[in-house]
Amino acid sequence: MTIVPPVAASMPRRPAIGRLRRFLSSPTPFIVAFLAPSLLGIALFVFYPSLYAIYLSLTNASLIRLEWSFVGLSNFIAFFRDREGLNALRNTYVYVSGVIVFQFLLGLIFALALNSVKRGRGVYGALLFLPWVFSDILAVASWKWFFNDTYGLLNYYLVRLGFDEVKWLATPRLAMFVVMLLNIWKGYPFSMVLELSGLQTIPPDLYEAARVDGASRWQLFTLITLPLMRFIMLANIILITVYTFNIFSLVYATTGGGPVNATEIIGLFMYRAAFISGRLGFGSAVAVIMFLANVAITIVYLRTLGRRGTTVEY
Repeated sequence: MTIVPPVAASMPRRPAIGRLRRFLSSPTPFIVAFLAPSLLGIALFVFYPSLYAIYLSLTNASLIRLEWSFVGLSNFIAFFRDREGLNALRNTYVYVSGVIVFQFLLGLIFALALNSVKRGRGVYGALLFLPWVFSDILAVASWKWFFNDTYGLLNYYLVRLGFDEVKWLATPRLAMFVVMLLNIWKGYPFSMVLELSGLQTIPPDLYEAARVDGASRWQLFTLITLPLMRFIMLANIILITVYTFNIFSLVYATTGGGPVNATEIIGLFMYRAAFISGRLGFGSAVAVIMFLANVAITIVYLRTLGRRGTTVEY
């Protein structure tokens, strides 16, 4: 008869050293090691600033004084009572609506054209993609020169044709038109690439079968292309909406929000409130409102455009 010591009997069947050895031999440590720097960067530069902005939005923090106190939702109420804030919201709605529609349509038209090209697709695609490659400041500098009131290229040819000079950037409605046109020109290559990638995933057999059945080009587009491109288009619209809603550099460098706040969108309004006026708490509240608006817009798109499944009928 073998007598087992009490200490040995109490030892676990699977010692900790064995579990540690199996853990180190699994791919988990490598996954953690590779993800840790990225997760740390996201935590430091995304989550922490976002949470701190939410905290500041509930205070009367200022760049002028060192002490501040908790004010609750006062900053949010003050924004919706501010005439300049409501004007910025209205300008943002006009700006984003116009840019989304024409950037999406222009990108789709060029994507369809490139998809139908058999030779030279890479060359044409590279030329059409050039506006996206230019930096914002370079694009703004070229457009301000083109639309300059005094020595601009567009006014030069208008005068030679017998028309009067047009103050493109000094007239409120025309200034908004110019910054919208600039954003459309700068952003359509992004939509074009997304939609072209979606078009190239559609099997050619579907088009050939539809042509055999006598489908027209319009029927091919509406009954095959659009249904199969539904989710690519949804992603494209969400991305360009969020990008355009949060844009700052293009408008700031082109007009600075003028003339008479005609092009001051909500991003510019937040910047002026926080860093020019020094109302850090109020500016943070505007940033939180922008974040909530982005979330709301994305939810609306997903519920409306992504509701039905993808079907092909012809």
